[in-house]
Amino acid sequence: MGFQSKDTPPPDARELGSIIPLGLEGIKMPYRTNRELAAAIRTRLSETAQNFYQLAFNSALQW
Repeated sequence: MGFQSKDTPPPDARELGSIIPLGLEGIKMPYRTNRELAAAIRTRLSETAQNFYQLAFNSALQW
C-alpha cells in the first residue's frame, strides 16, 4: 500500500482528475508547497509522502 494510511480508502478517479495544477493559460505548474496539492493527496498521504509526491511531480515536469 505504500504511503497510504490503512484507515483511508484509495482515492476515487474523480478526485485524482484534479491533481495536476494548471496556470491561467492551462500550462502545468509546479507545486510550491504541500498546501497546493489536491485534497485527495493531502488527506491520504503523510507529510513525508506529500513531500515525495511534490518532488516527483515537479521533477517530471522538467522532462
